[in-house]
Amino acid sequence: RWSRFPLQRDWLRECETCTGPVLIMDVRDSFFQLDPFGPGSGPITGLQVFQEHPGQKTTHWLAEWPIRKCKGLKYDEVMLCSGTTIGTRAAMLQYLE
Repeated sequence: RWSRFPLQRDWLRECETCTGPVLIMDVRDSFFQLDPFGPGSGPITGLQVFQEHPGQKTTHWLAEWPIRKCKGLKYDEVMLCSGTTIGTRAAMLQYLE
C-alpha cells in the first residue's frame, strides 16, 4: 500500500505538462458530488489534507502504538487521511518526498 507514494512522486516528476492542482486518492475514497476542479471549487493553494471521521482518532489501537513507540507521544486527536490529498504541483512533490 505505501508504495503508491514513491510511484505517484515519480509519475508527477516525469509529467512536465502536469502544472495545475494535483489530487491523489484511494479508489475507495472516490465519490464525487461535483468536479473538484470545476466552477465553484475553491482555489488550491499549498497542501490540503482532510480529516477522517471524528470517531477515527489517534487513540485507536492501530494508530496509538506506532505514534507512541516512534515519536514518544500520546494524544487524542482526529486522524488525517493520507488517502485523499490535494495541492499545487510543488506542494504535492514535497509531500510525496
